[in-house]
Amino acid sequence: MSERHESDVPEMVPGNSEAEAGFDWSANLGESYKSFKPMLEAKGWKEPGDALKAYGELEKKLGKAVVVPGDNASEAERSAFHKRLGVPEAPDGYQLTKPDGVEGYDDSIAAWLRATGHRLALPSKALSGLHDAYFEDIVKPHLAQQAEARSAAKHQLEMEIHDNWPEAKQAAYLDCAKRGARFLGLAPERLDGLLDHVSDFALVEAMRKLGEMVGEDALVGGGSAPALGAEAARAELQRFKGDPEVQKAYADNRHPQHREVVARFNRLTERAYPIGG
Repeated sequence: MSERHESDVPEMVPGNSEAEAGFDWSANLGESYKSFKPMLEAKGWKEPGDALKAYGELEKKLGKAVVVPGDNASEAERSAFHKRLGVPEAPDGYQLTKPDGVEGYDDSIAAWLRATGHRLALPSKALSGLHDAYFEDIVKPHLAQQAEARSAAKHQLEMEIHDNWPEAKQAAYLDCAKRGARFLGLAPERLDGLLDHVSDFALVEAMRKLGEMVGEDALVGGGSAPALGAEAARAELQRFKGDPEVQKAYADNRHPQHREVVARFNRLTERAYPIGG
């Protein structure tokens, strides 16, 4: 039996598979072996079958890949690309959910986002996320800051009222301020929450003084009959006659404020045209 010398055993090095798997990459690739050797070592391919399997997986991935259209792409190619990204066919295809805790949510904002998102070809998930993040990160904190500021301003106003108005007269003074506010045209539904809408004590005090001058003859619709003489009464009477809401109450004896309006009209007339005046 002949002896086997050590030099007859193939060298055990990566890429030389004569000893590892019986396939000699260097012999089969020839001069290209040097350029492929780093990849063969990195991938750990021991035979051509390994490379073919890897290539098959690559083909699958490439089949799912989204290819960005070039500058010369057709409109159909661009539409197909946008569809793959999740861009709806029309703006109303975006599903935007009204955020919780946001009073007075304006649908026009959502409409603008849909139109803009579609014009910029934003995917549905991206636009929906942008919409939610805008309200969560910007609008809600802003509304919370506004509410906190209003609360602080109201507290400050209440403290100033407490310091400047006699406690026993505060309710009466507030009624006078409401009367003055009504004379200035403040909506009736906002009168009960006057301190929620006016935070400046100097302004509230001015409305109180005006209310004292006006008296209790505040008219339906925001007018008033200040006891300031015949000329002022005649001016208020003209306002009375020109107010549709007042006229409606005056003409309809079933109106809940009919009696009040008639009585005020009579008082205005007496002041405007006093007997012997």
